[in-house]
Amino acid sequence: MNTHNKLTVFRMTLVPAFMAFALPQVGRWQFLAAMVNFLVVLLTDMIVGTMARSHNQLTTFRKLRDPLA
Repeated sequence: MNTHNKLTVFRMTLVPAFMAFALPQVGRWQFLAAMVNFLVVLLTDMIVGTMARSHNQLTTFRKLRDPLA
């Protein structure tokens, strides 16, 4: 498993955490945690996309899982 796929799996694990922080909206800290989580996912998506295009690496795993992440 290459680095691109590992980061995709990492992003997939962050999605439930984002939902847990974003849905209840009980306090301000939950909004901040959801925003930080979203920014981490956004940055890793940009990094993975840039790395994959520069190295011309596109795997079937990433084609299927990247939209989910």
